[in-house]
Amino acid sequence: MKTSFAYLPVLLMLLRVSAVAGTDPTLNVKLDGATKIRGRFLDYHQRRFGTTEPPSTNLRVKALNEVQRRPAKLSAETQAETPRWTQKGPYAVGGRIKTIAFDPVKKDVIYIGAAAGGVWKTTNAGEEWQPMMDQVNAIAMGALCIDPDDPNIIYAGTGEQVINANTYFGCGLMRSTDAGQTWNVFALTNVGAFSRVYIHPKNKNLMMCGAMGADAGVWKSTDKGATWNRVRSGQIYDLSMNPENPDEWVAAAAQDGIVMTTDGGQTWNTRMNGLVGSIGRISVQHAPSQPATLYCLAELNRLAVVAKSTNSGASWSVQYRDAQGCFFAGACSPDASQGFYDNLVSVDPKNPDHALVGGIDLWMTTNGGALWVNVTNGYSDGDGANLPHVDQHVVAFDPHDAKRVFAGNDGGMMRSPDGGNSWYLINTNLAVTQFYSFDIDRSNRDRMYGGTQDNGTLGTEGVVDWERLVGGDGMTTLVHPTIPSIVYGTNPNGALFRVDLDAGRLVRIVTGLNNSEACEWVAPMAIDPFNPDAMLTGRQRVYLSENRGDIWQAVSPRFEGNVSALAFSQADQEVMWAGSNQGELFVSTDYATTWKRVDVNGLGSAYISDIICPEDDRKTAWITYSSYGKPHVWRTTDLGQTWESRWNGMPDIPVNTIDIHPDDPNVLFVGTDIGVFVTFDAGTNWMPYGKELPRTPILDLKIDVANSFIRAGTHGRSIWEAPLLSVAPADPIIATPIGGEQFVGLTTTRISWRGVPAPCRIEYSIDNGASWRMIIAGQQGSAFSWQVPNAPTNIALIRVTSESNPAISVVSRNFSIRQLVRGMVVSQAAVGWIPYGLSYDGASGLWTTNFRTNTLHKLDPNTLLPIKTVTMQGAGDSLFTDLCYDRERHEIYVHRLESTEGLATTVSVVDTNGRLIRTFPSGARRYGLGLELVNGVLYGCERDGERRIVGMSPQNGNILSAVPNPFQQFYGPRCLTTDREGNFLQICTGFADGGGALLNASVAEIPVANPTTITRTLALQTPNGLINARGVEADVRDNTLWISEYGGTIFKVTGLRFEAPPVTSVTEESMQLEGSVSISPHPVSSTSFVSISSIGRPRMITPMITDVTGGVVWHGPVYQQEADQALAIRIPDDALSTGTYIFTLNSNDGRSARRAFVVSK
Repeated sequence: MKTSFAYLPVLLMLLRVSAVAGTDPTLNVKLDGATKIRGRFLDYHQRRFGTTEPPSTNLRVKALNEVQRRPAKLSAETQAETPRWTQKGPYAVGGRIKTIAFDPVKKDVIYIGAAAGGVWKTTNAGEEWQPMMDQVNAIAMGALCIDPDDPNIIYAGTGEQVINANTYFGCGLMRSTDAGQTWNVFALTNVGAFSRVYIHPKNKNLMMCGAMGADAGVWKSTDKGATWNRVRSGQIYDLSMNPENPDEWVAAAAQDGIVMTTDGGQTWNTRMNGLVGSIGRISVQHAPSQPATLYCLAELNRLAVVAKSTNSGASWSVQYRDAQGCFFAGACSPDASQGFYDNLVSVDPKNPDHALVGGIDLWMTTNGGALWVNVTNGYSDGDGANLPHVDQHVVAFDPHDAKRVFAGNDGGMMRSPDGGNSWYLINTNLAVTQFYSFDIDRSNRDRMYGGTQDNGTLGTEGVVDWERLVGGDGMTTLVHPTIPSIVYGTNPNGALFRVDLDAGRLVRIVTGLNNSEACEWVAPMAIDPFNPDAMLTGRQRVYLSENRGDIWQAVSPRFEGNVSALAFSQADQEVMWAGSNQGELFVSTDYATTWKRVDVNGLGSAYISDIICPEDDRKTAWITYSSYGKPHVWRTTDLGQTWESRWNGMPDIPVNTIDIHPDDPNVLFVGTDIGVFVTFDAGTNWMPYGKELPRTPILDLKIDVANSFIRAGTHGRSIWEAPLLSVAPADPIIATPIGGEQFVGLTTTRISWRGVPAPCRIEYSIDNGASWRMIIAGQQGSAFSWQVPNAPTNIALIRVTSESNPAISVVSRNFSIRQLVRGMVVSQAAVGWIPYGLSYDGASGLWTTNFRTNTLHKLDPNTLLPIKTVTMQGAGDSLFTDLCYDRERHEIYVHRLESTEGLATTVSVVDTNGRLIRTFPSGARRYGLGLELVNGVLYGCERDGERRIVGMSPQNGNILSAVPNPFQQFYGPRCLTTDREGNFLQICTGFADGGGALLNASVAEIPVANPTTITRTLALQTPNGLINARGVEADVRDNTLWISEYGGTIFKVTGLRFEAPPVTSVTEESMQLEGSVSISPHPVSSTSFVSISSIGRPRMITPMITDVTGGVVWHGPVYQQEADQALAIRIPDDALSTGTYIFTLNSNDGRSARRAFVVSK
């Protein structure tokens, strides 16, 4: 193997020069800024949500031949220790910085927030930085605020504030009371992202936040964060306060532009006089020393406008107008504007004539706006690679030094010593680089290469920091297995290149690729482990090259979506795999000559993020999904004929990458949006791997068995390394909950742990450990299904303690609990089709139509995983809307539109295998949707025309009755079902006449006996907005509803008649039944008992079981409990169907206890 070549930094410098000097547009990937930025965020969104409303993939490459492996065996002592992650850099490349805050007392103490890298602190004005937030639930950052009276108190608004460009989730407003050493979730956990957080200097109890994403708006607290009210809805780009007047606030709102309140948020008035044009993003700030003066930077008609007001926003005077589009676009084109992404205003707190605004560059005025000067000129070197970096996000004037200004951009942090005239990079130890992919040189453990967001494709030898190889966005990166001087890389949308470090040459390798085919933002590549000169890449087809990429040829059928993951078998050269962004999965067993589609038996449609194959079994493959709403890790052992979920008990977290331990195929590692997890038993159990890895998205993993390490490429905290273990560490750990989850009260979740000797005591706390409540004692094994209490909190914990050795105890990270209320989404799952209609068979299946094909899908009603798919024979090919299941005859009635215009509708009756029984014209003729069988009458509803509810014969469709639907909005009536109280439940969606945006969505309760009246409604929405609902079905087991939406998600929500049980709180403890009360085993089975401990005196106990609506389903006899008697009452599970219930115990001393439990059959 050839392993010695010229000194890497010199070669990288030469390659950078040649790349910059070249003119090949594919090689240099000169995408305009807006296209590039939107491409990043579209890629993020599609990987997680597909086409629905609420990261990057990397193909694992294992190219080292067996002869090269010399495994370093770990000692028993090492294996018994939990591995520790350590940083591997880059340390000074930087990454996107979104917010800056100054210590009000100490001059050189500054805090910053990185887009996906958490909070950082410097004590020497940026000469060196240290991370302060690596272990909290979410480290995507939006805004920081320091208490002016106590600099130890810091507020961090999590979630990055970019509209129409979903970034990684936040977890609400966090707070530190010890100068950033520790953090707790503080408030506003449903807010998606924060643009500003303020404490008013004249009223220290007044806090105001600008919010974006979910629950966007202006949020106000008058008790320093104890309680909050939203005083304005809508996306808030920016928020500014008048420091002299706590009632005056100015906000930049999406669509409306600049708005102002002078009464603390009760009313808001538009302040756009003098600003004309189509409104994009706006930034606006007061001049603190002269509050009647404001500056704004507005994106109007996709062009930058800088304006000033001297009368509190009543009117604006334009000071600078960009006529070409260069301010917001390096390409100098309005169509390329990225003003939605980099857009800022900052005003000197002591001089109202001194301000900076930012887009691509920073522009400054020192004379009140008479002249604005570009003070960074980031593209003056031709590509924005040299200092200072382009794409500005935040500027802050140092309150302790009038001449010192700090700025954050896509390249990290800068400091100006002269008021903004000159700028210097201050990125030392600021390891916040956002990697898409990386690879290691297995001949030199220190040599790595990786593709990063906006900082290019980088390389390092370990002795120096990383150097840039190619500019722009770097994507998939691979090292040739036997010639490590050859490195492959991609730029956005499949622009492939090859670097020969020995020759100092960089060439594009795209010959033979069809540029008309769509390609993933991060194009996959894979190297053949048997022939390392052979490679795969993908667009809408799979392409093969057998000469290091010089020539490619298409070797697969055209996919419906884009190829997103590729893998060669490591056990058989003939076997290769390809997956797509729409869930298509193909396998070839003859070296790409033929392909077989195998995404069946539960896989469905979701984004396939990675594929990996073991070395010892040609038939086995593992795939991962990054889409929310389904199990994320699956395995086949028969070349895809059958699949099994191996994501046992794990949360719904995107899995981006997977790798297998070369010495043990049962040991697998996955990189998720919240860290690295490992299984030592082929997916039966998973646990977090190692200590001290930041909670940032992991997009790539690489294993080096010869040097016994695993490395993780993060999208926000650079590269990390940990020792490679093949056996589970012995340290006690809670595997789930992992921390950061938002559970819903009365739902069930899995608690699992390792390293705690049985029997164990499991407890929970809703007050961050100040008090603890028993869940169960004497628990054997290492897992337990827990019914989450209906106790809203942001600081819940789980504690597991060994009863045989109480010194062994472990506590989870914080998680949140949301109170269960009417209309709340308690679970959801994504499917690979449009599930227009829903119908429960009352036993084992929830059936759905597929609007676009002639298939029916039967789902498990508890997990919503597919059980089977049937093709309807002779019923048509598409446009299937609602369906209903006849539980007596086991027949399925299906509504089908005869055309997209819906001028006629047909009913087909099929059996559970899809065989056609009969068909007839529907009485609900005009766009017939809803369909329900009630007491021998088949009811249908029309979306268009007269919008009637029609009763018809289930044999031939003859109309028996017809009345106007009580919901008459445009595109309004949708699908139907019935509840157990004798009511129709109908989906109702409201659109503006003629179509357009969804205005409202609800379930309406309509009495079957009087179908012209709506008796009650239930709004359908998630924190991300309205549900574009279509289908509805009642789960009579627990009075919840299944709701389907057009994008392919099925939600489970609490129903119209749901009554929330009492909220659990710490203060209620003394009022509850004395003694401990527990239910075991749980979920409930025929051997489950409620155990009540003795209290030292006799009492009478009366038990009762209710459903979650309060309806009594069982009432037990009165039990006499003696003073020293522990009472056990068997739960009558034979009288209960699957669902959630409340067990209530009343004693004759007026006290009671309530315990929620689940019956699962």
